Amino acid sequence: MNQPLDLDAIQARCDAATPGPWRWRGNTEARHLRLQTPHHGGLTVMDFKRWGMQGARPRFARDHLMYPANEMVTYEVAAWSKDIYRKDIVGIEHPDAEFIAAAREDVPALLARVRELEAAIGAVLALPTATDEELERMDPEAYQQTTGRDDAIADIQQMLRQPAPSGPQTPTLTGWAADMADASLTPYDGALTLDADDAPFVRLHFAFAEDMPDADRERFLTQLGRIILAKL
Repeated sequence: MNQPLDLDAIQARCDAATPGPWRWRGNTEARHLRLQTPHHGGLTVMDFKRWGMQGARPRFARDHLMYPANEMVTYEVAAWSKDIYRKDIVGIEHPDAEFIAAAREDVPALLARVRELEAAIGAVLALPTATDEELERMDPEAYQQTTGRDDAIADIQQMLRQPAPSGPQTPTLTGWAADMADASLTPYDGALTLDADDAPFVRLHFAFAEDMPDADRERFLTQLGRIILAKL
């Protein structure tokens, strides 16, 4: 992409505009055309009114009343006097007007970013995963890189199967227990604890498949501990 995608600016324009969806409505016989929402009784976003004998001007809503756009314009040259010789307009200071004008650049930029992320996700999903036998023969560093990659692939696959959360998600013990039950996992009595200055700063609790042998659980915890210590 030629320029960085400013998601904050796009989000701000979206939040400031009239909530969607928007629809074109009107009647050709009555010679009336407007952009409106299908809810709240059809809230008008923009309509048009005659302007002189041969023109029309858009109107936008403010406080549930429609105001002509020529009262909200930004001039190319500051119009500090009604006698100013230039009346060229470069913008309309209304959230809906700004949203409409920016959409022609915002939408292609967002689409390009989505395509870029889809390609990156596809590349990750195409990577081969390691078998259990291959993992057992790996040294700690290679084991960490491989399992980290496999975990990333699994996370992406799970994310693509589920809808995005609607708000901030706070983990809870109840939710953890429910997840374990859904996956047929049982809590493990032991925990992996990392200390700093004679006090624990990380403690990892585990849950394993019910039929997983104790020896496999111990080997997993031992290798995980070695990997963590090697990186600290």
